[in-house]
Amino acid sequence: MPGAMVCTNHRIVDDQGLHVWVAHSLRKSLNNTAGAIIRGSLIPIGSETIGRQLDVAVVSEFVHKIGNHFQLINLLIGSLKRARMGSSEIDRLQQAVDRTVEFVRSFSNYSHAPSGRSELDLGEVVNDAVKSCFPAFVEKKVALNCTVDGSLARAVVHADPFFLDLAFGAIIQNALEATQPGDSVNIKAAIHDSGLVRRASAEIVVEDTGSGMDRGTLAQAVVPFFSSRRDRDGLGLSLAVRIIELHDGVLRISSKELGGTQVAVILPVSIP
Repeated sequence: MPGAMVCTNHRIVDDQGLHVWVAHSLRKSLNNTAGAIIRGSLIPIGSETIGRQLDVAVVSEFVHKIGNHFQLINLLIGSLKRARMGSSEIDRLQQAVDRTVEFVRSFSNYSHAPSGRSELDLGEVVNDAVKSCFPAFVEKKVALNCTVDGSLARAVVHADPFFLDLAFGAIIQNALEATQPGDSVNIKAAIHDSGLVRRASAEIVVEDTGSGMDRGTLAQAVVPFFSSRRDRDGLGLSLAVRIIELHDGVLRISSKELGGTQVAVILPVSIP
């Protein structure tokens, strides 16, 4: 058809494994002498544009999940009306309300794109995330070790501090939930050694000695609302992936059943 045009978005991976978003358009036109001519272009697009494209299936699953929470709350309220109010019922009702509020807050974070970006010391961001999670590790008796290499001393990342802290917090919390007392979680951060000098990047690796995941679970680990635990809503790692990708980075997960899990984050950085 004369003037027909096809347009789509692509996520190209560069030689360091970082994502490059582009819009690819092809236009077919007719020429009296050459016949049909195909013209195309690749146009870089901002990650914020991608961030606003929330999958309809994700929204639908959110509605389903939030409905389950309110159904439980209604059942508890009905139980309290029919029987004498006891402390255990009140505690369960409070837990249900707290979980619902937390779930809505998590989805709100998931559905928004980072906006207030600034130049941040990546080493400090990692250390702050570790410090905020440390009390939970002490309570569970799981060792938390963090090593920020000196190569990150001058590394700067252009990021939203609130969302980047959310991402690292979710990754560390996920590692904690996969462990038992006596296990350990080790975090290492350093400049990513790719053998290339065109683009600087940093790699943050969070590795636990916990239960690990089988292939089926690993394949769905970053799917929104998927969780192998009934008491979790499954937005932790998917939120982390979304935030890291919106900061032009990439998150990779490797795991072996009964052999622990490793989450590696690669982010573009500048060295002033």
